[in-house]
Amino acid sequence: MKAYNFFDKFKFTFVSFCFFLFSIYPIAYPSDYHYKKSKLEVFKPVIDSLVSKGIDTESVLRLIYDKRTTISEKYARINIFNRPKLEFENIITQKNVEKIEKFINQYREILSQAEKKFSVSKEVIATILFLETRLGKNLGQHHIITVFLNVAIGNNPKYVENYLKEEEKNIVSIDSLRNLISERSTLKAKNALSELLALIQMQKEFQIDILSIHGSFSGAFGICQFLPTSYISFGYDGNKDGKIDLFSYEDAIFSVSNYLTKNGWDEKDSIAQFNALFKYNRSKAYVEAILRISRNLIIKKPLKN
Repeated sequence: MKAYNFFDKFKFTFVSFCFFLFSIYPIAYPSDYHYKKSKLEVFKPVIDSLVSKGIDTESVLRLIYDKRTTISEKYARINIFNRPKLEFENIITQKNVEKIEKFINQYREILSQAEKKFSVSKEVIATILFLETRLGKNLGQHHIITVFLNVAIGNNPKYVENYLKEEEKNIVSIDSLRNLISERSTLKAKNALSELLALIQMQKEFQIDILSIHGSFSGAFGICQFLPTSYISFGYDGNKDGKIDLFSYEDAIFSVSNYLTKNGWDEKDSIAQFNALFKYNRSKAYVEAILRISRNLIIKKPLKN
């Protein structure tokens, strides 16, 4: 009888252990296995960093092994090496102003509520949402877990050397560029790690399926294009449904307003307005576009192109 009980107990323990292993290391075809192994090797620095920050190994491996998560050097390149210069001049048109005006009329009630609570004009809020995602019509198709994992290893010597080889013919001093890239990639890797930690916090505290989120090449998501750290700090439940969903207009509107207010926005101080907007997007052209469009909306004056 004792032997039987021991066997039953052993069998239960063994099956439970196998189930645990399967949940972390799913059975796969050989090619799948080798790709998972590659991901483990490539992302090992990130895994070690996240675990050292107190994230349990199982949670980290689930992110790494998910089929939607991929190794993609392009995110290191676009965010560290070849970050595109954003142009806003072609956006400042009367046609686009009319689109924003139509949006304001459609969501006037919720915009007015946010305006009253945070003292940020509805014209500014609507203009930001237009510039960020064309009022929710262009949300981005980049898997943000993949974005941050790859940027977090952007200081990988292999990535840096690949870039330097391509640029060698176009520059005078390869050493100065190497130093610049090394500093920038280290800073970006550190920031990406912070965003990954914020994503995991979103998953634990707000029960958000972070593996399903897609957004911009820089990892911003939602109608207002917040980074995960901004979601944690400034996300706001505008429709009072008990959750913060930046893909809903109500929450996006309130979250933008909350962000600007907490970053010093003042309706009577143009310098404070500029600084708050610059924190939202560190581009002078971006800030000037928002201020120009929103002022024309307020005074009901057509734009002069």
